[in-house]
Amino acid sequence: MKACIVCGEKTDRPIAAALRHFRLVDWGQWQYWPGNIRAFGFWTGLKSAITLSFPIINTLWNWKYRKSRLIIPGAEP
Repeated sequence: MKACIVCGEKTDRPIAAALRHFRLVDWGQWQYWPGNIRAFGFWTGLKSAITLSFPIINTLWNWKYRKSRLIIPGAEP
């Protein structure tokens, strides 16, 4: 297995994984906009909804965190 060149996650298709980070729109995430804004407040909810719906904005906005992962001891990889 190789690693994605953007986030470092292990994958069989590193180029396809890297291109997923630069998609313009992820259409499946629009349904979460009202819930994010209601749960987290207007500005924080709007920021989270935008970063979910537009992967390219998420990649550029959070570039310095792109290779950080939460490691949970005892969890399945």
